[in-house]
Amino acid sequence: MEKNRHKAGSLAKRLILYALALWGFISFLFLAGEKAPDSDMTSGQFCLLKLASMASLLLCCFVGKVLHRAGMLPEDLDEDETV
Repeated sequence: MEKNRHKAGSLAKRLILYALALWGFISFLFLAGEKAPDSDMTSGQFCLLKLASMASLLLCCFVGKVLHRAGMLPEDLDEDETV
């Protein structure tokens, strides 16, 4: 019973990690993207999009730090380990 609870907790932690990684990746894509020449986006809207994506990326990092300190992210990930 304890082994199944540990597996469920480990799975939940990995799902949180993957959701956090997806959030950061999408924020980075918006930050790195360029304005299409045929779009109706003004320069102000473009700058606002970049500012929002930077804020989202910083918030993602902050939430990751808070979750790591709270023990809600997996501890067994090592830099040398392949996932």
